[in-house]
Amino acid sequence: WAPARLVHDNPPGDAALADTSITQASAAALGKVAAGAREAILIESAYLVLDQQSVDAMRALHARGVRLRALTNSLASNDVTANHGAYARRRDAILASGVALHEMRPDAASCRVLVLNGSACGKGHVFGLHAKTFVFDRRTVYVGSLNLNLRSRFLNAESGLVIESPELAAEIAADIELNMAPANSWRVVA
Repeated sequence: WAPARLVHDNPPGDAALADTSITQASAAALGKVAAGAREAILIESAYLVLDQQSVDAMRALHARGVRLRALTNSLASNDVTANHGAYARRRDAILASGVALHEMRPDAASCRVLVLNGSACGKGHVFGLHAKTFVFDRRTVYVGSLNLNLRSRFLNAESGLVIESPELAAEIAADIELNMAPANSWRVVA
């Protein structure tokens, strides 16, 4: 058992459908938790498309000494090429902000550890990242539907749990770090 709170967005009405000036509640809540980080943030987001405001926020966290590491899909493991294209255009800016960036390999060895159906791993199968989990200072976790992309931030109705649990944070961090190992992802360098 651990203290947790649900964060969620209401479906937008017709007037809000094209309004990208208002950050949805779930993205704002995630941003608030991130802003309070003091040591480290681990990011696992299937789609990672950061606008300049988000890149600036990452840069500010890094400047304060917060260690930032992110795992996302590579082109080879991504199920939506357009999302990868948007991410690829922002990749250099993300790296320059201080984020240590990893891209999931389609042949990740961790598939056999993390997926119960072993037949889904191996030759002829692509292992892709779908999780949206974040670990803050190894004590707070966000688990939910929100990717770090503009669609989730401004348009989608997302939901998630913010959980205060060092035990759960350690378990989720271990899984993310397993997927960041060289057998499972490529480290992106400028």
